[in-house]
Amino acid sequence: MSEFINNTFNAIISDLKDQKRAFQIFEEHHYLEIKSAFDEAITNKNKELLRKVLCLCEFSSNFHKIFEEIFISGIEEETNSEFKILYLGIVLNQIIPHYQRNGEKLPKTFLDELVKLINDENLEVIEWSLRVIESTSRQSFAIKEEIIKARPGLFRRFSKHGKNINELINLIESYWPKL
Repeated sequence: MSEFINNTFNAIISDLKDQKRAFQIFEEHHYLEIKSAFDEAITNKNKELLRKVLCLCEFSSNFHKIFEEIFISGIEEETNSEFKILYLGIVLNQIIPHYQRNGEKLPKTFLDELVKLINDENLEVIEWSLRVIESTSRQSFAIKEEIIKARPGLFRRFSKHGKNINELINLIESYWPKL
């Protein structure tokens, strides 16, 4: 495992513990090293390295196109709920702000992945997926039916995540045009 990956991950965790801004400034060669470490983590099924790479992606002070590659290639194969949520952190903190700054809509590829995630068995994954969808504002209208179907059943609404899911869906619906 790269010294850069370890040192940067430890700096982020230290800043978070000290309640400081944990964003890191990377140069082009750092992004290439992050992508290489991601490929290594996926190939070797190294969850410790993957956790560190996803953390670096989320806490980069600048967007880089590798974040899109990492999300799309990683989320497809991911079965662990904790890691699905880490991938969603990259979308929420890097990918969506990048498209919004450029005045562009989030590509359909990402919406398709979010639809899969709001159909997950784990309520926390559904909640975080809806948080990401909520940040797209009106673009969520394109996946309206899937969002409505994600509303938890009566008994699941009483859990912490179930209540949050219900509230998020109500908030997302408020962005939609009134027909």
